[in-house]
Amino acid sequence: WSACSKEDILPQPLSSISSSINFNNSQSVASFASPWEEPGKWNVKDSSGFKVFTYQRQMPELSEAIVNKGVVMVWAKDLLDPTIGLMDKPMLTPFYFFPDNERPKYTEYWYPTPTVGAVNISFRTNDNEPVQNPNNKVKLRYIIIPQEVLQKNNQTPSSVYHLTYTQIINMLGIGA
Repeated sequence: WSACSKEDILPQPLSSISSSINFNNSQSVASFASPWEEPGKWNVKDSSGFKVFTYQRQMPELSEAIVNKGVVMVWAKDLLDPTIGLMDKPMLTPFYFFPDNERPKYTEYWYPTPTVGAVNISFRTNDNEPVQNPNNKVKLRYIIIPQEVLQKNNQTPSSVYHLTYTQIINMLGIGA
């Protein structure tokens, strides 16, 4: 995978790649899924003994109705954990990485914050160890499921979070 310019590697609005993400054309309200993407620039701040890295993904399709009554899922893969190694299977955020000992001095917490028009994905870690920017090879995939699509599939915002990645993509008819 290569790009000729910086613009070629910037994430595109979901609407600009609708042919690969609009997978419920028969419904009046569609679900969306981005391709696997590498995040762009992470912003960092110190917060009460933690370093918090945040990446904002613009999503004009993310309406107030979806934020309030639908589901916004952010899946991550190709994460490099210092104690486990490469995590190449999709993991639904939020999640933690803890070392094996009972009183970890180094933890990682990944979590999304959906808002109208954007999703922030954050990575928080203890500030007592040298911390580097999140692995640039991490890939994120965003799946937006409006309330109507949940209902059509006999799901609720709570129940859909108990499904695996494979069950989600099969339910919505999208590729892995």
